[in-house]
Amino acid sequence: MSENPYRLPRQVIPSHYAVRLEPDLETFTFKGKVSITVGVVETVEAIVMNCAELSFGSVTLTSDTDSITIEEITYDEDFEFVTLKLNSPATPGTYQLDIEYTGIVNDQLRGLYRSSFKDADGTEHVIATSQCQATDARRVFPAWDEPDFKATFQTTMVVADGLEAYSNTQEVSRTALDDGRVEFVFAPTMKMSTYLLAFIVGAFEATEPVVVRGTPIRIIVPKGKLHLTEVAL
Repeated sequence: MSENPYRLPRQVIPSHYAVRLEPDLETFTFKGKVSITVGVVETVEAIVMNCAELSFGSVTLTSDTDSITIEEITYDEDFEFVTLKLNSPATPGTYQLDIEYTGIVNDQLRGLYRSSFKDADGTEHVIATSQCQATDARRVFPAWDEPDFKATFQTTMVVADGLEAYSNTQEVSRTALDDGRVEFVFAPTMKMSTYLLAFIVGAFEATEPVVVRGTPIRIIVPKGKLHLTEVAL
């Protein structure tokens, strides 16, 4: 560990995350999978990450030439760490860390949390939205959740039919799945800190993009509220 007990070690550095989230707005839980490209800069016998209120399933660590088994997973709830003990040392090089996990769509206004709004008929609609600042991305996916661990991020979200999903970047595809849900895939982000990530799911709609100095901007609102977006634009 680092000398500061609140900080992560610097022997393993992430460069890219592919995050897949499957929120369920009826059970207020979500399934997740993250594939992280990491660089091991010093030989390590364990990988330490940030994690809070997540439960791990399958975990694998692979490189072009090797596959290392995760021998033990331990959680430190006080410091919000998870330690992946390896069955053999990981030597310097590039690896892919794949983690399947589950989490909670909580009511604490942090991580991925639930909220609601009422439409013009008074019907209440539940939504899931995120607050990753300052250190709550670790409640959405396991990560090196400190600002200097900058990386690129690519998000995929799978939601119930009839709902919309949004993240930091433009939607590049949406696919109807056999189980009736819809998969939204978003473009990779620039290199940035984890606290800048954003996720939202619900009965929303968006204005057509308006290009401002080369950047397309839209306003996202609850369905039926597009007529209120002119001032915001």
